[in-house]
Amino acid sequence: MTKRAGTHHSRYHCSPWAGRLLLVGISALLFPDLAFAAVRTSGAIAEWPITESAGAMIKDAAASPANLDINDTSVITWLPAFGAIQINNGFPYIQNVPQTEADKIVNAIRSNSEAFTAELWISPSVADLNPPRDILRYGCSTFACTTISADGRFEGNFFIRQNGKNIQVGARNSLDGGTIPRVITTHLSDLIAGQIYHIVFRWDTNGGVIVVDVTPDGGSKLPFFNSYGGNFSNWGNSYIVTLGDGGAGGQGAWPGKIYSAAIYAWSLTNSQRDDNLNAGWQTCTDLDGDGYGNPASITCTKGDGGGVADCNDSNVAICPSAADCPDVCNGGTNDDCSAGTAEGSGEANWNQACDYADTTAPIDTDLDTCNDADIYGACSGTNAVCIDGDTDGDNDGYSDCSAICTTAQNCDCGDGNANVHPGATEICNNLDDDCNAATPIDVGCDDDNDNYCDSAMSKAGGVTVTTC
Repeated sequence: MTKRAGTHHSRYHCSPWAGRLLLVGISALLFPDLAFAAVRTSGAIAEWPITESAGAMIKDAAASPANLDINDTSVITWLPAFGAIQINNGFPYIQNVPQTEADKIVNAIRSNSEAFTAELWISPSVADLNPPRDILRYGCSTFACTTISADGRFEGNFFIRQNGKNIQVGARNSLDGGTIPRVITTHLSDLIAGQIYHIVFRWDTNGGVIVVDVTPDGGSKLPFFNSYGGNFSNWGNSYIVTLGDGGAGGQGAWPGKIYSAAIYAWSLTNSQRDDNLNAGWQTCTDLDGDGYGNPASITCTKGDGGGVADCNDSNVAICPSAADCPDVCNGGTNDDCSAGTAEGSGEANWNQACDYADTTAPIDTDLDTCNDADIYGACSGTNAVCIDGDTDGDNDGYSDCSAICTTAQNCDCGDGNANVHPGATEICNNLDDDCNAATPIDVGCDDDNDNYCDSAMSKAGGVTVTTC
């Protein structure tokens, strides 16, 4: 490649920076303490976060998906706890089927200022790999390619591959002849087997700026800068996206872990690359938004550093935490994901077992007890099974007033007398029959103050009423 004036190729240490996702790498297995819980850049044309734990497909998380089928699953290993896939050997053929799904990529790049970003999170199994093998390619499939260069470059639009100890990137544009992408740079990466790397390849043809970053997880970025003219008007629409598709001459797949991949239809800004780098190689899969992932992930906001998975990732009220998801009386659901937690132990004032025999109207529909604000509670009905430590000593259908069953819940202010309870009729007996402080005791007993009980007022037998 011919460099323009003012451009340079440098390799030096500087602070980590990442960008908006074009290809967001595939989550890794090593150094989990070095991943960061930041927000990734949204808007990728295609994004494969690898949330699957089995099967023969890697789903594209973008709105219009270009899913990747795995032709031979015997040569790959799913790593669901880390959101990754291990490519071992052979020919897995991880690629788009049908090919037309990948057309959205070239169409978006052509219509969006002729720029793109490709991003990967990977971990090579072999530090020095020869001959070169493609990690990500937007081009022809290995078994379908008819045009291949002497150094094993397949026809297509762009690629990211491992060449020896280095990351090599290539792309073609309108200044190139033929269909095979030119080598943009062989990045002097000094790859280490088992180390996780963040790779970002971006090209904005409006300014001709090309930037390639290879950043070890937790380390310093190794950047490459250059510029080149032309545009992507000669990119082909008859290509597919492949992951770990290997090299020419039957060399087999690229060996290593892929944690995520994504493609953007613009050149990520420095701050966007920072966001993606700081977000780390591991993706939090948290479908119900309760902060706990399934599989467990250290990038989820909760979950004891990724060691605890959500046992139900479709219900926000169920999670592996008694504090966040207390176990309530709800028919046996394991709310806190712990089989050892007693049903209902997360209820206020709970001390026994949940009462599922509440058949006395009004029925406490949440199967709780008198600690509710529904007036009655499961223990307030006649012959109800008391479970919250409350009692109905006189069997009048109202529980005794206590710290558990309060006046706000119509508790019984005289639980030794079945005629005294909320709603009872006041009679002349020196008692608060209706348990209502707003109603005077013995109201109507002697309204004319003649010391004789009024005829309309009932008088309890054998009781001397002081106001009469």
